[in-house]
Amino acid sequence: MSQSYAVSSIEEIKTKMLAELQESMGDIAESLLPELAPMLLEDAPEMLKSLSLAIRAGNGAKVKELAHTLKGSCASMGIVGLAAICQDIENMGKMNEMANAPDRLDDAYAEYKQVKLVLGRYVE
Repeated sequence: MSQSYAVSSIEEIKTKMLAELQESMGDIAESLLPELAPMLLEDAPEMLKSLSLAIRAGNGAKVKELAHTLKGSCASMGIVGLAAICQDIENMGKMNEMANAPDRLDDAYAEYKQVKLVLGRYVE
């Protein structure tokens, strides 16, 4: 059974991201976003697409690997909502129990859409 998921608001994402980044990087955190944001904005769509293909193929090992990589990228930027979804998908891949993976992937796409709006503000 799939757990329902509420997409984070733009303000929630921004607030959590800045708090996490400030905790790990200090006062320079927000000034680094114009440098960090384009990397995630460039990499995430391709990773989500690859994750979708791996889920459809039933390749648990690849799902685990891709979700883990995307989770790390998100977590390092304080994007905790998307990182948590990726953790769920990673666990599904690890256990090779992916019946709910397509639904969680839909959640990941919805959350990324919001993340993209937040990060887009930092891209010149």
